[in-house]
Amino acid sequence: MFRAPLYPWTLGVIYTAGPDNRFFLVELFQHLLGAIACVFMYIAGREVFGRRAGIAAGIIAALYGPLIYYEGEILAETLFIFLAAGAIAMFVYGAVRGMGLPILAGGFFLGMSVITRPNILPFVPVAVIWAYFAGRGIGVGKRFAWAAAVAIPVALILGAMGARNYALSGRLVVVSSQGGSNFYLGNNPEADGMPPPTRMTYGATVKYRDGVEVASANIVAPAGEASSNPAARSAAVADASDIMYRAAWSYIAANPGAWFKLVVRKTALFWNDYEIRNGKSYYFQKRYSSLLRFLPMTFGMVAVLGIVGMIFGYERGKALPWILMALYCAVFAGTVIMFFVCDRLRLPIVVTLIPAAGAGVDRIISAVSARRHLIPAMSAAGIALGILVFPDWHGLRSYNFTQEHWLAGKRYYEAGECDKALSSFELSAAGDASFPGNNLYMGNCFVQKRDYVRARSCYEKTLELDPGNPRALNGLGVCAEKTGDDDAAMRFYIEATSNPAPGYAKPFVNLANILMRRNRTEEGGKLLEIALSIDSNDPETWLGLAVMSKLAGDEASAETRISTAVRLGGAEYMKYFHAAIVPHKENR
Repeated sequence: MFRAPLYPWTLGVIYTAGPDNRFFLVELFQHLLGAIACVFMYIAGREVFGRRAGIAAGIIAALYGPLIYYEGEILAETLFIFLAAGAIAMFVYGAVRGMGLPILAGGFFLGMSVITRPNILPFVPVAVIWAYFAGRGIGVGKRFAWAAAVAIPVALILGAMGARNYALSGRLVVVSSQGGSNFYLGNNPEADGMPPPTRMTYGATVKYRDGVEVASANIVAPAGEASSNPAARSAAVADASDIMYRAAWSYIAANPGAWFKLVVRKTALFWNDYEIRNGKSYYFQKRYSSLLRFLPMTFGMVAVLGIVGMIFGYERGKALPWILMALYCAVFAGTVIMFFVCDRLRLPIVVTLIPAAGAGVDRIISAVSARRHLIPAMSAAGIALGILVFPDWHGLRSYNFTQEHWLAGKRYYEAGECDKALSSFELSAAGDASFPGNNLYMGNCFVQKRDYVRARSCYEKTLELDPGNPRALNGLGVCAEKTGDDDAAMRFYIEATSNPAPGYAKPFVNLANILMRRNRTEEGGKLLEIALSIDSNDPETWLGLAVMSKLAGDEASAETRISTAVRLGGAEYMKYFHAAIVPHKENR
């Protein structure tokens, strides 16, 4: 219940349907949603601003790089944009055509969008009130029916979510409990309007868990209880959300002037052309994508054209659909600005900006061809908006892709492409030589290439930057072991186990293997049990336990444990098992 549930549920369905091709299926599904969202934006533009504006909006949506990029990411943005665009398209279609059924469909889309991204929730009462007035001229009863057509689907969906969350945690949480954490991140003495810097981590062979959720749970619950008991964790993060909301509001009340300046800054950041990264840089991805490099439209262009389209595309006969588009822009922008600004959180505003941008293109073409008296006004508006949107007033633009190169190197390493990984880590180190993770993974690459001299040098550099790093100590142990110096390897492994990293069991397993080779099976077994408590998904731990059981004559346990190792690590672990037994037999 920490995150909004609809997107994880969607992933669960796709992963279950095609576990072997799940990532391809997710991307295919999201590209289909993105294509339909373009149609929705075409419908909204056509109904409010005219057919030519709708066609222009559809083309802009289809060629807008950030939309295409996020369709390939395992993030909720594409699903949310599809639902929000569907809601807007159905609302304006129903209002223009005088039909209640599209209004009801829009209410369903809106309700589903709330359980995808809860920050759209403030738009719900706005949409309900708008629907009542959008039905003017059709009788009071039907006007209430239109308002109910928006309110009832949303209420039913939120009621079901609230009941589910109460059953899980005993707390009344309407959608999710992440709001307090994010609100505090955007409203505290250190906040600058952007996401807090993402700290690169070395990674661990443990099951993924939302780091923000764990941190929130640990505010009000002991770390062990919050991590091991799902009900306790759900209750803890709900309480933590309340605590962090209160902390943020206390800061705002005590520092109204500073907070007002922060809001002004966040507003400027929101409407700036630059895509502020939250974890990944759009510009890094664009550098390596021929498609994204080819697409010319930027957020600043969409924003300027959209506002020009809203101003000069207004038609009195379609005032209420126009008002809905403007209200969505204002409310959605406000919900992002109240927290913090980044590219993917800002992106859904294009649901109405792109239809309006289509109107901007249409009105500019019309002014040039026929309505020449509007050219000065449009030019002045465009220039004024451009001055606000395009310059880098806050020094945002950065082409230091240290983190992106490191992440790329890590992916190459995990795929076994060590040469490409080394190139990426070298590029990352060129941007930030102080980050020890570059040398650490370069050492891992050299181990894979059996170049233990260079690997040892990389691990030593890691320890210079991060003394006592257990992964670097384990790497030195591996280098010593591979070159036949088990005594030195044991010293490194022992030092690594004296200050272990959370979720990192490798030095325990490696030390246990040496002890077992020396017929110190009982000591090795204790270390393997510790390793299992740290990371139950490490196949090497299960392999070691299987060997220990085999040596003890417990065939059933050995078979169960090696089966687990094979399931987690692959069929080659059966070969490792048989190879590991031979030295012990010879020693006997």
